[in-house]
Amino acid sequence: MRYFVIPLLLTAMLANAQYNIQGKIQSVDTVGIEFATVRLLTADSVFISGTTTDTHGVYNIDLVNKGSYLLQCSAMGYLPQQINIHVDKPTSSIPPIVLQTDAKQLSVVTVTGSRINRVDNHLLIIPDKMSVKHSFSSYELLDNLMLPGFDVNTHTGDVTLFGKSVTIYVDGIPSDYNTVRNLRSKDIEKIEYHDVPTGRYSKDYAAINFITRKYKFGGYANFDAQQCIGHLNGTYNGYAQIVKGNTQYHVTGGYSMWDMSRDVTNSEEEYMFPGNPVTEQTRTWADAPNATWSMARYA
Repeated sequence: MRYFVIPLLLTAMLANAQYNIQGKIQSVDTVGIEFATVRLLTADSVFISGTTTDTHGVYNIDLVNKGSYLLQCSAMGYLPQQINIHVDKPTSSIPPIVLQTDAKQLSVVTVTGSRINRVDNHLLIIPDKMSVKHSFSSYELLDNLMLPGFDVNTHTGDVTLFGKSVTIYVDGIPSDYNTVRNLRSKDIEKIEYHDVPTGRYSKDYAAINFITRKYKFGGYANFDAQQCIGHLNGTYNGYAQIVKGNTQYHVTGGYSMWDMSRDVTNSEEEYMFPGNPVTEQTRTWADAPNATWSMARYA
């Protein structure tokens, strides 16, 4: 029996054999960049695995299948880079990848570098006073941090990294656009940037978690309005947050209206009957203003 088990074990080990990718991320002066983020994606940009470089800028990534992949590299203060690689042997050594210095991002790191630290599998960012002062919402604060590869649209709330969506959390809870937009920058104590997500964030391509200051009682309200020319054209939104003990209440509401006489659809159809063409004209007016509201409770 023992002679039969050993071949089975060897077969299973061979079936699960992995491929390994090794390489180094370095600056233009050939110095290894520590804590750089390295992501491996398929040719059609589906995330597979990720890691960070060690103190010498060296990284290792294991994968199951050989083939062609995209390798994305980014680091604070440097321009991100993406290269195409092909894996067809157990160990693939990738030539050193050189990241160019981003002067604008480097200036931010120089000023606030002590406030950005690698903690386990994520970056912990403590917003500095100037960034908070020049930001009203959390989206504006995130945009001012200028994280490498990030694109933040402060108007729509779209946050992307290398063109792929970034999931936003508030105190570890997935949050919608209204909650994040109305989160004041001065209420953000620190930010967790999960560049290689694990645990509760493992299903995300990348994740930002805003950790807020804890209050026992109180709250605030925000109101904004957009009034167009004419009293029947406008959008109005309101948001309130109330804290009582360990429970937070978030209430959002909105109302929009427009001049119905301006929203008109005209159409014309012509029927060619023998010797007697017929033309039909149609005019359609839109109706009913739009109103929404919602309430969320987090304990």
